[in-house]
Amino acid sequence: QNMSLVGALVPIISAMERLHKGRKLSINIDDLPDMILSCDAVDLEEIISNIVDNACKWARHKVLISWAQDENHVQIYVDDDGPSIPPAQYDHVFAIGERLDSMTPGTGLGLAIVRDLVALYQGTVALSKSHLGGLRVSVSLPKVSS
Repeated sequence: QNMSLVGALVPIISAMERLHKGRKLSINIDDLPDMILSCDAVDLEEIISNIVDNACKWARHKVLISWAQDENHVQIYVDDDGPSIPPAQYDHVFAIGERLDSMTPGTGLGLAIVRDLVALYQGTVALSKSHLGGLRVSVSLPKVSS
């Protein structure tokens, strides 16, 4: 099944804005051409909603979603301006049930689910420092070949 990236993002961002409406949080999509991914709609929405929800939980004021493509994949980037995490903890947060801050709501399942779903599509997920100061989550998924 093929899925539009922007088509998946719009309702998720709308839901996140409602969920986090008590905070002065801006959730933005970079103005980029839409991409069609070779990915089940439910899986794509699960991947994106987990990553964007995490970014919203940790962001101080800003979450930015952008993407790029190469020959076979679309790289989706979710950046936040939150406190980030030390690189030594990057692998740790993908473990089932692991949470770096027990004071923040969550089950510790989100990134484990993301990792497993992305792997189903022979994609990758990685963490790095964001240009916004917080965390960048990068997901690579196959695009529909033209």
